Amino acid sequence: NVIQKGPRSTNTQFIGIGMERGRDAELDGRYAVGPALIEGNLFLNDSRQTVSLVAVENAAPARVLGNTVVGWRPRDLGDSAWSRSRKAAGLPPYPSLPARPPS
Repeated sequence: NVIQKGPRSTNTQFIGIGMERGRDAELDGRYAVGPALIEGNLFLNDSRQTVSLVAVENAAPARVLGNTVVGWRPRDLGDSAWSRSRKAAGLPPYPSLPARPPS
């Protein structure tokens, strides 16, 4: 997957899991939120802010493995590969998306 955060994005995470639980009584207890595996993705951070790859509330912790991150360094890089810019990663400039993630 290619997950891109544009230059005008205001969210502080790429992926949010369980964020609405606890805020909406209708959702509480209706849907189980199990652990998520976020693996092998390309995250493009074209915003100029530090963000989290994955934010989890009211759910089991996510496993974040083997991703590639390009742009401003996230708070929770973990074992993901990181490049400061699209150019450094060999990717086309914004707003283009790569045909496939770098290997």
